[in-house]
Amino acid sequence: MFNISLETAGEIVLRSFLVYAVVLALLRFGGRRELGQVTTTDIVVMILIANAVQNSMVGPDTSLVGGLISAVTLVTTNVIVGRVRVRFPRVQRLLDGASVTVAADGKWIPHALRSVGLTPNDALSQLGSELNDVDQLAWAVVDPNGRLRYKTRAGTLHETPQRVALG
Repeated sequence: MFNISLETAGEIVLRSFLVYAVVLALLRFGGRRELGQVTTTDIVVMILIANAVQNSMVGPDTSLVGGLISAVTLVTTNVIVGRVRVRFPRVQRLLDGASVTVAADGKWIPHALRSVGLTPNDALSQLGSELNDVDQLAWAVVDPNGRLRYKTRAGTLHETPQRVALG
């Protein structure tokens, strides 16, 4: 049960790290900003990915030690990535994304709306009941945390309390 070679342990560490990096990249570039925006189909994909990559992390080793080495590697990698994100803003932008300006000078920016998965009507409905047309906006931005910040032409700054519901 606890008998594992150093070579096998090293291979499990490398495999687990590589799977972590690839799955992180897939989820990051899959278009979701935060887990708060995960749909049912996203959860199904994550469960299936977890099952699909399980063997690629530990290979033929199905021992308790092999599984624990993989788990420790994943948690350690996640802690390191978290610290690197805080220390290096470029890495944070790469992993989390950047704010996207979706409206400027009273007009929607169509390609920006598409990039965050919103239609003009969806975006307008997120702004609250006091706004009923885009021409009332000086600008509107979707932040990496999924919140919509905007400034009215009257000069009032707002931030939606909830994350933007993506279409």
